[in-house]
Amino acid sequence: MEHPNPYADSVSGMPSTASASYLDSNHEQHRADSHVNPEPDQRDVKKVKQFSATTTLNKLLRKTVRDGTWIFVADTSFRLYIGIKQAGAFQHSSFLQGARISAGGLISIKDGKLSSLSPLSGHYRPPTSNFRAFVRSLKTEGVDVGHVTISKAYAVLLGLETYTKSRRMGKDLMHKMIHRKNKVAHPKETKKKEEDEVDTSRSAQREREVMEKEKQQAMAHKHARVEETAVKAMERLHLVPSAAGEESQKRTVTYL
Repeated sequence: MEHPNPYADSVSGMPSTASASYLDSNHEQHRADSHVNPEPDQRDVKKVKQFSATTTLNKLLRKTVRDGTWIFVADTSFRLYIGIKQAGAFQHSSFLQGARISAGGLISIKDGKLSSLSPLSGHYRPPTSNFRAFVRSLKTEGVDVGHVTISKAYAVLLGLETYTKSRRMGKDLMHKMIHRKNKVAHPKETKKKEEDEVDTSRSAQREREVMEKEKQQAMAHKHARVEETAVKAMERLHLVPSAAGEESQKRTVTYL
């Protein structure tokens, strides 16, 4: 009859010293694996889910457009306006009082030469294609743009535009796929939904037409009241001749 090892662990059957060594080895291996292949941080996953193009752009603007920065805008004819930003007093929208622009951003000039441009314009958010057109217009006017540095913000804005456009296209594609699937699986329900959407669209169109007609009638009534007031005022000043024996309510207004 074999006698159990008095130094063996009651669970594993291994000697107690060997069992302790084995457990320590497993613990060290687990720690090493956790460093080599760390588990995904839930906070990181949450950050990715909450990604927003608008939030990213706003953070970029806050970090870049500070007081004392030279800013510019170009109007729709590519006329250039340059000034210094002052919070609450002067910014991009101050150049043209909020009118339309073709491009806007930050500008740097050294030794009388244009050195760098950035499309970050705060209040305005024209597309990057406008910024490229502005740079081409500078070149056409004889500005040396060969050594001009374009800010990394341009690449960021271009990426955000591409992301937003791709996301919109993806949503449209998904909507079309779901619609086709429902049209095959539930043809009657899909047809009824399409008819309801058409009816809603027609009702909205009729409502717009009624509102437009009422607006035109109100304008005509207002115009008639203005004319009537003008006629009465001229009658008091004896500027409106009255035809003898004329029974018609029509009046002839003579402007002197």
